[in-house]
Amino acid sequence: MKNDRKFLDIIKNACYIKMYCYNTDVFILREEK
Repeated sequence: MKNDRKFLDIIKNACYIKMYCYNTDVFILREEK
């Protein structure tokens, strides 16, 4: 669980840095579901 949380944080950071929020949001929603 903690590893998944950290993984999502990395994805979110990449989202803000590379401006792929619309792409990562879908991925994050699918991962949480």
